[in-house]
Amino acid sequence: MKPKSPIAQPCTARSCVLGYYPTVRVAKTRRTATLERCSLCVDDLEGVGGFLELERLVRDDVSAEVVQTELATFVASLGLRAVRTDETYDSLVRAAQASSA
Repeated sequence: MKPKSPIAQPCTARSCVLGYYPTVRVAKTRRTATLERCSLCVDDLEGVGGFLELERLVRDDVSAEVVQTELATFVASLGLRAVRTDETYDSLVRAAQASSA
């Protein structure tokens, strides 16, 4: 068995094996809470803005559309101006960096 030796630039298993490498830095501050049957994450994404992520676990026989409508109603009840997005944080950071360059 060979002795362990330090690596000058250690890599994660993914980057070493699959060839991944960092492309963008995502810096966020996250606050979490649970309210009734809903988990909430409030994220402040550096250089982009604020995000509210809601999650509710339901049985398989519950309609996703019904739950999404309930969650949208809940957000509206908070008095927040919210726009739903399916963009990932890394793509939002890249777009913000490109628009400020």
